[in-house]
Amino acid sequence: MEIKFFYDFMEQKLIILDERGRRKVLTQPREIDRFLNTYQISREACKGIVEAEDRLNLFGKQRLREKMKTYFATKRRKESK
Repeated sequence: MEIKFFYDFMEQKLIILDERGRRKVLTQPREIDRFLNTYQISREACKGIVEAEDRLNLFGKQRLREKMKTYFATKRRKESK
């Protein structure tokens, strides 16, 4: 899956967009550094929009996490009855 990302120097955030228009914002310095190290790019090089392959599968993990949350929420409701 292709993603686009750029670093916002004013707000100190890394903004990531996927093909479908979903958006993820990284604000923690550790998360930002991990992401940029994966792509071997510096913050200064992210002034403009960078297009790359989604190596970390950021948007795929999110769907799995949401499914697990709903599964456990329904399981808890059934147990409490």
